[in-house]
Amino acid sequence: AYALVRRDNQSQINVFSLADGARTDVALAASPTDLDLSPDGKVAVAVLRDTSEVNLLPVPGIVADPLGFTTIGIPDVIVGSASLAPKSPLALLYTNAVPNPVLTVVDTSVAMPDPHFIQLWAPIKAVFPTDDAAHAIVLHETGGDVGSQYPAAMSVVPIANDLPAKLMGLDAPATSVAISPSGQNALIATGDDTHAQYRLYVASMPSLEVKKYELASQPIVAGIVAGAQRRFVAQKHPDGRITFVDFTTGALRTLTGFELAS
Repeated sequence: AYALVRRDNQSQINVFSLADGARTDVALAASPTDLDLSPDGKVAVAVLRDTSEVNLLPVPGIVADPLGFTTIGIPDVIVGSASLAPKSPLALLYTNAVPNPVLTVVDTSVAMPDPHFIQLWAPIKAVFPTDDAAHAIVLHETGGDVGSQYPAAMSVVPIANDLPAKLMGLDAPATSVAISPSGQNALIATGDDTHAQYRLYVASMPSLEVKKYELASQPIVAGIVAGAQRRFVAQKHPDGRITFVDFTTGALRTLTGFELAS
């Protein structure tokens, strides 16, 4: 029914009615660096990195009252991006514009939520929450405390429980992340043109256990077919290559070339 638009270097959000094209401008304190919509479409989350604030815009209420939104200040932490879970009101806030190891959690269903801070061990690059936001996979630019010998790192982060995150160094940067609908498993495929260390990491939640598998070639994308209890990694190969991982046994099977046609 509505489309919300942010524009670079403009301190406002434009709300368009898709029924008649009417436009409502919502003035903000600074230019939003990220804009996300809650899964039910009732709340828009605008992140302002310059002021380290988050604005929660009710939809469609913001159309009738462009001043009727909530502003949440994030003290002592810079936030510029948000990741929203498909089945949770939680917004996971971070920035990768500057080195920042703090993940901020805000409940968008509360009128005036108190931010919750999770201290990680390395600067955050990207955040991938499970559907219920009970856990998240966080990618890091560098290994941080895990050691400078790693070009990248990842953390398996408990969000629902007050437990420490598990940090793991990666032999190469992550190229793809996939999370099962149940939130119990996540795949992180690593390796690129510069780092020929091709791996598949399988994280289990809530145990935070991570298993590592070798891949024969550079991964393109990882995915999960939950109904078949299978994980897969498509890889670069002249004839095509896919590696399947069984959820139950952990067994790997790689199909290359002509096998893919059968």
